[in-house]
Amino acid sequence: MRLPLPDYNVGDDRKNSFFAYCTEPISFRRPRRCLGFVCIAAFMIKAFSSTLSRNRKRVTSAIAIPVLFLKQLVRYVARMTKPLVYIETTIPSFYYEKRTDPGIVARREWTQQWWDTAPEHFELVTSPAVLDELADGIPERSAERLALVRDLPLLSVELAIVEIVQGYIRHKLMPADPGGDALHLALASYHKCDFLVTWNCRHLANANKFGHIRRVNAMLGLFVPALVTPLELLGGSDETEPE
Repeated sequence: MRLPLPDYNVGDDRKNSFFAYCTEPISFRRPRRCLGFVCIAAFMIKAFSSTLSRNRKRVTSAIAIPVLFLKQLVRYVARMTKPLVYIETTIPSFYYEKRTDPGIVARREWTQQWWDTAPEHFELVTSPAVLDELADGIPERSAERLALVRDLPLLSVELAIVEIVQGYIRHKLMPADPGGDALHLALASYHKCDFLVTWNCRHLANANKFGHIRRVNAMLGLFVPALVTPLELLGGSDETEPE
C-alpha cells in the first residue's frame, strides 16, 4: 500500500538561505542563474589557481576546499544543461521484465537499450512515489528494480503538487487515484521536466490525451512535459526535443 501523500510534503525553507540559493536543486533550475554560476565559478577557479601556482608552499585547506567546492559546482551546473527526464515506475519494471510475449520482450529491449546510454544525454530524476510503487511487489523483483533507480535524485512532493493532483482528478484528466498517474504527471509538470518517460500508454504516453493535458496544464499555469516512451528517446537529446 502506498504511503499517504502528506508524508511526502517538503517545505520551501531550503530556498530561503544563501547556501540553498547556490545549491538549488534540479527542480528549481534557472538558465540565467546557471550561466551566472558558471561565469563566477570559472573566474574564482582561475584566481585560486593563479594564487596556488605562486604560493604552492603556503597552500592550506582554507583555499583547497573552496577550489574543490567550485569545481563540483561547475560539474553540477554542466549536468543541468541536459534535458530533465522524469523516470516513471514502468521504466525499471520493464527493464527487468521476465515475460516472453514478443511485445513485452521488445519493450524490455528498447528500455534497456535506452537506459544504458540515457545518462549521457539526459538528467534522470524520479520520485518517492515511484520508489513506493516499485517496493509494492514481489520482494526479489522489487529489489532489482529499486536498485536501478536508487541513485537518481528524488523530486520533492510539495503541497502545491497535491493540489495539482486534485485538479487533474477534478477535470477528469487522470484516474481518481491521488498516488498514481496523476501524481507522476503533477511532479513532472511542477518541476518542469522536459520529458516524462513511461510505458503507460493508456493514461500518460497517449497521443489522444495530449491535447487535454496541455489545456489543463495551461489553465493551472503549469509547464507541459513531453510524455514519451523509451523508444521515442532512442538516439539521444539531439534527435528528440520536447514540445
